[in-house]
Amino acid sequence: MMTLELTDKLLPTDQRLRISSNMELYWDRIFLAPLAHSALSVQEAAVTQADLHFLGYPKEFSSDGRLPKLYDYDSVDRMIPWKSMSGQYTRYGDVTELLDRADDCYVIMGPGEEITLRFSTHAFSAVPRGFQRRFILKTDSFCKDMDLYTAHPDTVTPLPFHSMTQYPYDANETYPQDLRHQTYRRQYNTRTVVGQ
Repeated sequence: MMTLELTDKLLPTDQRLRISSNMELYWDRIFLAPLAHSALSVQEAAVTQADLHFLGYPKEFSSDGRLPKLYDYDSVDRMIPWKSMSGQYTRYGDVTELLDRADDCYVIMGPGEEITLRFSTHAFSAVPRGFQRRFILKTDSFCKDMDLYTAHPDTVTPLPFHSMTQYPYDANETYPQDLRHQTYRRQYNTRTVVGQ
């Protein structure tokens, strides 16, 4: 499930919505929700603990035989069925400090890996009578696949960064080289993966 802010993107006289992508996506439902006059209450909570580790691949299934397929988290295959990009990945373990801001110091994770997130229950107020609580994971992230048409599909590098003007970027741009980013790479990106 994902959300997208559409304020000022739809015309009052034309509520049609066009979604385009370079990916193969399946949508089973799309809802438009006017929130201006609702009693919606939004609370943000920071991650208190984040742990990067290998999980494997939840088995795909379809309860009705149609797409999209769902994933059974209780039935996990630990074999890696895909190739991996070569490069320096984030070491397993605590990665909490990498998730507190969008600063180009991020978790580099590969196929079958996951981050377990923990939040403090004290960050949330009680749910008023007649209301329901829903959780939305808000991220700032980059995604790279091994498609033939993806730039540098076999390697983790070149690393993306927020101020780049394009990807792949040319020789006039580079991932930040200041002391903070060099320290991040030395401290966290210590797991060498050789692609298969």
